[in-house]
Amino acid sequence: MADPRTTGPVTRGALEGFFGADGLLRVPAERLPASLTDPGARAFLTGIGLPRTR
Repeated sequence: MADPRTTGPVTRGALEGFFGADGLLRVPAERLPASLTDPGARAFLTGIGLPRTR
């Protein structure tokens, strides 16, 4: 399994390879706060996601 921290952009596929398909949490766009205005951050949270805590 490849380490997603090595090189290149962070992708959902790379993170799924590292954390597993069920190991990421995507936030629905309607649940993001209006104060989060950065388009890149919004896209990352809705499209790629963050590792789930167990």
